[in-house]
Amino acid sequence: MIGRKKSKQVGEDASVSRVLRSGNLFSFLFHLPNFLRLYWSLFCDKRAPILPKIALVLAVIYFLSPLDFLPDFSIPGLGYIDDLVILVLALKYFIKAMPQSLLAEKVDAIDRTSGS
Repeated sequence: MIGRKKSKQVGEDASVSRVLRSGNLFSFLFHLPNFLRLYWSLFCDKRAPILPKIALVLAVIYFLSPLDFLPDFSIPGLGYIDDLVILVLALKYFIKAMPQSLLAEKVDAIDRTSGS
């Protein structure tokens, strides 16, 4: 029971949306290097499912691509919204699709190396 509760907490704590919901941009920027390490570590792990990896790669390609549903140049500022929405959804899906034990392992490893 304790292991399941810890795994759930780790998944929630590792969520970018949880930091953003707190409304503190500084907190998000402070934790950004750890989020990047977590995503990269999960992406490179062979135990992680392939479908979330593919979704993340496609979202990054779409984000960087000049072809969009809403062209970036059509309405200044508004054209980037679809890029960000797709990227954020892919990032959330990537974390939610990971096995909780693998996610907990990676978060613990990052905590040990960052000294948090």
